[in-house]
Amino acid sequence: MRRALVLWVPLLLCACGGDPATDAGTDGGAFATHEEIRVEADDGSATLIIAPDSLPRGVSAEEIRVLAGASSSTVDPGAGASVLASYELLPDGLSFREPAELLIRTDTTTSPIGVLDSDVGTEGIDVTVAEESVEDGRFVALSAAIPHFSAFFLLVVEELVTTAAKRLRTIGERQLTESLVSVTRNTAPRTIEFYRGDRVVSVDAAPAGGSTVQIVAGNYMRVEPVGEEETAREALPLSWEAKYRCTDAGVMTATYTFYLDLGYQLTIDGVEGSAGELREVQYRPTLGMCHRDPTDSSGDCADSEGPGVTCSEFADYVDLISYNVRATDTLSRAEVEALFGNTAYPCDELGGGVRTVCTATPGVFPEGAMWVGSMILGADVPDADPDHSLIYSLVFDSDGDPANDWVIVPPYVWDYFQGTDRWYQLIWNHLTRTWSVTATQVDASQAQASVPSAVRVVIVGDAVTFFIPITELPSATPAYRFSGFIHDGEFSRSARGGDVSGSDPTAPPVPADPT
Repeated sequence: MRRALVLWVPLLLCACGGDPATDAGTDGGAFATHEEIRVEADDGSATLIIAPDSLPRGVSAEEIRVLAGASSSTVDPGAGASVLASYELLPDGLSFREPAELLIRTDTTTSPIGVLDSDVGTEGIDVTVAEESVEDGRFVALSAAIPHFSAFFLLVVEELVTTAAKRLRTIGERQLTESLVSVTRNTAPRTIEFYRGDRVVSVDAAPAGGSTVQIVAGNYMRVEPVGEEETAREALPLSWEAKYRCTDAGVMTATYTFYLDLGYQLTIDGVEGSAGELREVQYRPTLGMCHRDPTDSSGDCADSEGPGVTCSEFADYVDLISYNVRATDTLSRAEVEALFGNTAYPCDELGGGVRTVCTATPGVFPEGAMWVGSMILGADVPDADPDHSLIYSLVFDSDGDPANDWVIVPPYVWDYFQGTDRWYQLIWNHLTRTWSVTATQVDASQAQASVPSAVRVVIVGDAVTFFIPITELPSATPAYRFSGFIHDGEFSRSARGGDVSGSDPTAPPVPADPT
């Protein structure tokens, strides 16, 4: 996959050496005929490729060296700028009929500018992406055209910031508006200085006016835009909203392609010019679950002591309206990292109306499939209820074996967790004013033990969604039950109440959808 960074640098401060074509004379005898020559840098980070018929006669391939770290040079980055790489290209002053290619291996996603420097002058060099990793989109090779030998510096003079205002909802046929993305560009000027002997060479870059971003939405999975597919092209910074509706049950995703057209005013050693970059960035959020909601009656409070006990406390935000548990397709490592690598849904963070809560030691979310379980409530979950504690639970009969299922203890004949053995609980403690998530396993002796889990629980408005690695539950179709519960901090009968999925807690758990 090849994509140019499109760096245009019209300024050439002082070329080193003469025109190779002129030096060759009328018979071209100044250049010997060779096969392609490849020379590795001494640290293995770069390869110099010289085309046939481009090496001057009398110079052997054994004389050519590429030394990492330009000799007798120091670097003083200013205002966040940096030198990505530097090389001393020897023998000094060597010129080619056709520019040699310096192939630099790196994992940077920044926008580099090449500078070729010698005792007689400095010039800007185009840099392109020669190779790119298809799996994760990170650059693996940058290419620079080298017309003659001197010191080569790969400079980073601009930082780009892309952020997403994340929204997650579980919806059936309801329309959903998503505020998806905000793109900004760092506007601070960049200055970098490097020293060659007693001479100081500086590069200054500042954003030029008219930089734009184009966002195209497409490649939808189980979701379609409401109205015409839109393209936005605006001056930075930009925020963009799009509306979606579900077309099928399953995980809802959409791919956004950003075309970032950036301009710089560039000065090298006091000579002004311009540079620019056209970058393509893709962002693929998982927006939530699309499902045909099993519905739940409104206001059907269930006290744990049974049908004869009226809930003394109840709220719309613990009243289940609909619910679903479904398995996703297999997710790659890169897709999992995009979601849970402290990126789209970072642990214990509230941002853009989205709160993500993890266990105390969540560990790494594994690649592969996951269970996504969502409950829709009668009202938005309060971010910090000052007077009540809350518990939102997704519990499973994880193995289909009744021998280790939780058994009721009278008088709690409507115990929310009966008939299950694995419990995931999202807890708001109003006394400590903290959110937490726990994972618990029950054994045949009815002992309860905390277990490690990579579960993520995401709250957006009236939706609570559990993301659970499929490997944490042994059954291919574990049966589940949701519940919401409100209490006074002491679980007293005088101030508690809640709701469960289904008719009441004695109804058997519902098998999850494995497709």
